[in-house]
Amino acid sequence: MPGAITLEQFIPAFRSTAPDDADSLYIALVAGKAVLRSGDESVFARNAWWSREQVVGEYVIGHCGATAVMAVELKPPQDSFEQLQLLPLFQCLMQYSALEFSVIGRASQILQWSADHRFCGRCGNATQLHAKEMARVCEACGHQSFPRLAPCIIVLIHDGDRVLLARGPQFPEGMFSTLAGFVEPGETLEQAVAREVLEEVGVRVADISYIESQDWPFPHQLMVGFWARYGGGDIVVDEHEITEAAWWPVDALPSMPPQQSISARLIRRYVTSRLKATEAPSWSVKGKVS
Repeated sequence: MPGAITLEQFIPAFRSTAPDDADSLYIALVAGKAVLRSGDESVFARNAWWSREQVVGEYVIGHCGATAVMAVELKPPQDSFEQLQLLPLFQCLMQYSALEFSVIGRASQILQWSADHRFCGRCGNATQLHAKEMARVCEACGHQSFPRLAPCIIVLIHDGDRVLLARGPQFPEGMFSTLAGFVEPGETLEQAVAREVLEEVGVRVADISYIESQDWPFPHQLMVGFWARYGGGDIVVDEHEITEAAWWPVDALPSMPPQQSISARLIRRYVTSRLKATEAPSWSVKGKVS
């Protein structure tokens, strides 16, 4: 349903029950994959075409004006289902706008969080949804579980008209990307940037500057994007995480990640600023970068 959700319309919210007026826009998921019915143009559906017996869980995740946006987890397809296509989240990243993908990702994360916290991690008793907040509460011990969000840094290392890019073992042949890693307890974001770069490619960085962020529901990250100036040292890769790393001229880049990803956006913004181009360079996409 192209255009059904716009940045001006969608407001995040959370409710455990459907609104009384039943004016809703639905996102159905099966095992973390968005459901696209045969003949439909989008995973955003105006009608609840499934039966109540097929529903595992459902929540209001926001509003578009007076229309509630519902996330619905369905049981795996059975003979009673119409012909379905199950879209992995990464495929949704490629096919939908940034806002639409963020809403799909929000739906996936809320459904997964609720399923993962049906029982208390402290005492093992069953949990209930909080009456007012996005939380599950254990009535036995009072422990509350909120949706998990893991902060990750992602950084483009630059040195004038060259950038340092690397590839991991899961990358398609020839594809390079920026460096990324989870923030550890007790760290600032800047400290995490410096540590991850030193661990993965053996170089030091300076002038760390925040650029932008991206929700990354694979399964529950928030990617915080930086540029960092090369501060010295030779490339020495961590062979457990990196298979290859190298400096690339800004006018001769290798195959890049999908343009919708924050990695591609960090690279594109820097390369454009160096080339003083009116449009960002384009590159081929040959596979997934996680």
